[in-house]
Amino acid sequence: MTIATSIPCISLWVSLLAVGGCQTPAMAFTAEVTIDADVLGHPVNRLILGNNVQWVDRGDEILRPNGDGFSSHMLRAIKDLGPSILRYPGGSQSDLYHWKDGVGKRALGTHFFNGSTQPILFGTGEFLTLCEKVHADPLLTVNVATGDAEEAADWVYYVNKGPARTANGHAWPRVQYWEIGNEPYLRDDKRKDIAVGPEEFVKRANAIIPAMKHVDPDIKVGIPLRSDILGGIPATPYPGFNEAVLKGLKAPFDFVALHNAYAPYAVDRSYSDRDLYLATVAASMQTASDIESTRAELRRYLEGRNVPIAITEFAPLFTIGKSSDGYIGTITGALYVADLLRLFALSDDVELAAYWSLSGNWEFGALSQAGEPRPAYLVLQAYSRLLRGNLLPTAVDGPSFSSPRVGFTAAQSGVPTIAALAMREGNAINVILINKDPDERAELSVRLKSLGQLGHVALQELSADGLFSASKSDASLGWTESEVVVEEGRIQASLLPHSISTLLIEFR
Repeated sequence: MTIATSIPCISLWVSLLAVGGCQTPAMAFTAEVTIDADVLGHPVNRLILGNNVQWVDRGDEILRPNGDGFSSHMLRAIKDLGPSILRYPGGSQSDLYHWKDGVGKRALGTHFFNGSTQPILFGTGEFLTLCEKVHADPLLTVNVATGDAEEAADWVYYVNKGPARTANGHAWPRVQYWEIGNEPYLRDDKRKDIAVGPEEFVKRANAIIPAMKHVDPDIKVGIPLRSDILGGIPATPYPGFNEAVLKGLKAPFDFVALHNAYAPYAVDRSYSDRDLYLATVAASMQTASDIESTRAELRRYLEGRNVPIAITEFAPLFTIGKSSDGYIGTITGALYVADLLRLFALSDDVELAAYWSLSGNWEFGALSQAGEPRPAYLVLQAYSRLLRGNLLPTAVDGPSFSSPRVGFTAAQSGVPTIAALAMREGNAINVILINKDPDERAELSVRLKSLGQLGHVALQELSADGLFSASKSDASLGWTESEVVVEEGRIQASLLPHSISTLLIEFR
């Protein structure tokens, strides 16, 4: 591991931390971030600021309790969040969803997980109206498990071509993005009757995609892929899924969809909170590795054709049905979201990304069932505010650490303790800084290869007293102003442990 030489005691601390024994060191560590403000990288992609909405439970509580219109509280919070794209009608819920049941006279739909039925109050029209109100692009996931090509093509016509699109005197947003199925590479033991598998998926997709593109040739269609191994553990009951699909699919597609960023997913046994934390803040490295593996497979089987990648679901996930379920809604979960968004922003072939999920939905919603912001909401909102202009080359010189294996997340070494992302719009630079150290402040120096004389500089931080405090029951978590010092063209700041910071730099 690489440790900043100016603080030799950190090396011992990191080594102890990696094996689970730690004495709090007396000193903070130092790090330096260098930003080249004169070299513009690729424009930022705001479509990584997406989110997911399900049809169940009145659109995850977005509609009023009686289903009559949007909850004003929820709608205001969603507008303040500013999602760039919304995916519907759910993940697994899409495998049982028939869109015609959610238009006109409403039918009953079946909840994928508990088998109950409920009226489809949040149908296609409500979803597209929500997209219009919050200025988000829609993404629709087609039912491959229990639907067919005719149903999919009719949906394209209904939303993009049919008279219902302008029935209320104004047009719904056109649906450009479509996803062919949710997770056909998995098989739910409770719903083995709807398992698809690669050969059947290829057969169905080869019928569905041409039928959809016949209605609207300009739509963008994505197909789900899954690597055989994630974190050294088998990730699909269908080994060779990607190869079978990429070789067998003859219908044209425009992007591939991955769900490779749920972490640390500690389903095999119990872990200490410290191990859970370290694995979570290091897990973006595993996602980056899988994205690169997927790129390699695309190059191999598509003969050089460049196909972008969409991460249509991502979220922190610790356990299901155990005491650490609620860790999703903590500062640690927020750190994971911040680090993944940084990764997606730096990847110029990531077409879009959608957090799981927007509201309600067990512990997952960025907004709680009552419409209160959880920590992930604050991070998504900050990225929505800051992700503008062009990326800037950014280098970090500081310590690194090792993380243990936890669940489906492999052990990592050489994890940078400070992660940074910088963007320039005009004479303003926005920087996102993540201090992954669980205990120690970072005494940070930001060096700018700059445009000119520094003007206004402001730092805000998001942190919490404990690694897994500030959950949905703690409404005190929020951004706080922190002091910065400008000396000889350098910005000096002290970053709290396990924190996310936003740094605004303006030039005269």
